Amino acid sequence: MISTHSLWVVRFSWHSSSFWADFEDEEGKMNLSSLKRGIFMDETVAWKVFCLKPLSLGRKCPGDFVPLRFTPAPPIVSCVPASAGTCIQRAPPPTLVRGCTSPRTSPSQASCDKDFQKTILLDPFFCIFVKIKDRMTLSREKTYAHPFVKWVGGKTQLLDEVKKSLPRDFASRRHVTYVEPFVGGGAVMFWILQEYPNIERAVINDINQELVCTYRVIKENVEELIAGLAHIQNEYIPLGADDRKAYFLEKRARFNTKKTTPVETAALFIFLNRTCFNGLYRVNSKGEFNVPHGKYANPRICDVDNLRACSEVLQKVEILCGDFAETGRYAGPDTLFYFDPPYKPITETSSFTSYAKEGFDDAEQIRLRDFCDQVSKDKALFVASNSDPKDVNPSENFFETLYNHFIIKRVSAARMINSDASGRGAISELMISNVVNA
Repeated sequence: MISTHSLWVVRFSWHSSSFWADFEDEEGKMNLSSLKRGIFMDETVAWKVFCLKPLSLGRKCPGDFVPLRFTPAPPIVSCVPASAGTCIQRAPPPTLVRGCTSPRTSPSQASCDKDFQKTILLDPFFCIFVKIKDRMTLSREKTYAHPFVKWVGGKTQLLDEVKKSLPRDFASRRHVTYVEPFVGGGAVMFWILQEYPNIERAVINDINQELVCTYRVIKENVEELIAGLAHIQNEYIPLGADDRKAYFLEKRARFNTKKTTPVETAALFIFLNRTCFNGLYRVNSKGEFNVPHGKYANPRICDVDNLRACSEVLQKVEILCGDFAETGRYAGPDTLFYFDPPYKPITETSSFTSYAKEGFDDAEQIRLRDFCDQVSKDKALFVASNSDPKDVNPSENFFETLYNHFIIKRVSAARMINSDASGRGAISELMISNVVNA
């Protein structure tokens, strides 16, 4: 759904299933350099806007673009997509006011959004407005669901590698069941269920009760969750730094009482995730969430469109909470398992396995290998991710020994969580599977 605000600017996504993407980035800041193509929308009409830096005369446009000449002094050439054709209009909708929620009022009368007014500065660009769709058609555009939480070890960056690990004929298989016993943030789950409509059924599981509660609320009661998150967001965002920290600690204490309704639990879970340090989820020996407050300028606490899109995807998903081995009953010739367990720590400071108080040690890694053996005997396919100890110790053969009868390959990933920026960068991870025709 598109907001009912009178005027919007959003970043255009070229993904075929994701026409819309919010212009705000993960840190809650807007980036002028990424405003290349977007949408202005008034009460009845959507206008595609192409904002392009002017080119000096004589420069050639890229292959799929054509030159458009303006004749202020001096003459300027800009490039626009060739597909725009005769739809190009050289003027925006009448009386458009930059940074305001209504195109028909002056700045003194309008209620202007401060972040928009401050960061969306079109002056360095020439903007061509193209009338594309009426508002009702636009409102039916589908949002591409993506994880509703930030999650350490999330697999968004490795989706291409996961895809390469699937059978070559996976898209043409029928009656497929997808099972993810360690769902976490759900990057692979949301991607694969939208990428492969031949997956008729999905099962996700996690031992984290609050995370599972949040998935269930999004599936069954997303509108009430949205209302709760919007309330929290409206209270939190206007606060100063000290008051924000106090508000965070108050909500964290409330969350740790374990006496909240499912909807409140889900709202607090998402709020704490979006505002805590680095989006970590860590608990102490009592099972209490203990991650400190983060310092994000404008965190996206209530992402309405994505929550609704996630709810839609989850309608065909069975949601479990328990030990990963409980998903073994779904194994069969038409089943694909994806395992993304808590990774084996490769350094003393790299362990994020305490997202559940039970932990996940080497004995659990061995039990997971045994489970992979079992689902393979049941003729199910599996793909698993894990850390690569050889990244630190070339002589370490833990996984090579453990999974010596399966296929192991190394892929490049980015280490995203480190208090020292110099500790972030490319690392190797393992993809383990029993898929022979990938």
